[in-house]
Amino acid sequence: MTKLLLVLVIALSSLQVFATEVKLYESRETGYNGYSFSSGSYGINKDLGRAWVSLSFASNDAEGIGYDERAQVKGMSFDKTTKEIIVETETGRVVCAYEKKFLGIKSLKETGACSFKKTSKIVKRDNGYEIEEYQVNTVYFVY
Repeated sequence: MTKLLLVLVIALSSLQVFATEVKLYESRETGYNGYSFSSGSYGINKDLGRAWVSLSFASNDAEGIGYDERAQVKGMSFDKTTKEIIVETETGRVVCAYEKKFLGIKSLKETGACSFKKTSKIVKRDNGYEIEEYQVNTVYFVY
């Protein structure tokens, strides 16, 4: 039993090694009143068979105003036949979400095969007069 569990852990961890990360957004924050990534979702145009990701950003100020931004992922589309949002890769097809109908209401259900990842790092730069310090926030789409 222990050997089987160990094999499963190794197999699952190796899947992440082969995951593809696509940079969708990068910002340079120099003050507190910037925007930070809060969530990602999908959008579709069924007639044209197109799909994209929508990134939601929330303001760091007291008013809390935010905005959404669309981003395209190479190889992503909406399959009209299967009603799935897919990413075509060199190794095959990744299904990120599918259209679900419940009580006549259509919605997109995520499969878990695709996700969003945010990283932040502090960068120091010598501009010739002083050392500047700023935060770089990056959002990746992982599949």
